[in-house]
Amino acid sequence: MSGSLHINLVLIAFCLTNKPESVSKMLVNQMLLCLGSIFGTLDNGGKLRLLSVIDQCLKGGKKHSSHVASVTNACVVLLAGIKVVLTLRVQTVENDILNSMQLIFQSILAEGDINAAQRRACSEGLGLLARLGNDSYTARMARSLLSELTTTTDPNYIGSLALSLGCIHLR
Repeated sequence: MSGSLHINLVLIAFCLTNKPESVSKMLVNQMLLCLGSIFGTLDNGGKLRLLSVIDQCLKGGKKHSSHVASVTNACVVLLAGIKVVLTLRVQTVENDILNSMQLIFQSILAEGDINAAQRRACSEGLGLLARLGNDSYTARMARSLLSELTTTTDPNYIGSLALSLGCIHLR
């Protein structure tokens, strides 16, 4: 099988997973971690394409019952991908990629109906992005999060942003 076919199979699992159970849940989790590893090793163009697919799945599926699973899947893939990139550190990650990931994490956090694990994963993801970016990117992201913090009224979102800022501070 070609590498492209493998990625397509994993993307199908990402977008269509509804409520996996036991063995199928384990298989899906391993596929998501695999997709995160693939993401981490792609060139910048490949990363942008995969982020676009993830973003489309999240935006297009908000009305579907599987949206909660898609959010969880996105968090798993992105966190795994960031950790692989941090481990390998073979290439510089472009600001377009960092900004796209930041927007995905922040859009998930802004949703009112996500669970605590998803909030923690997004907050951790934002903190890890600070380690991927240079100092000016990290400063811009921190300013952006602080700005969001002062304008929002949702206590869950405020808490998530505060946790993100704490993760950035630990950088």
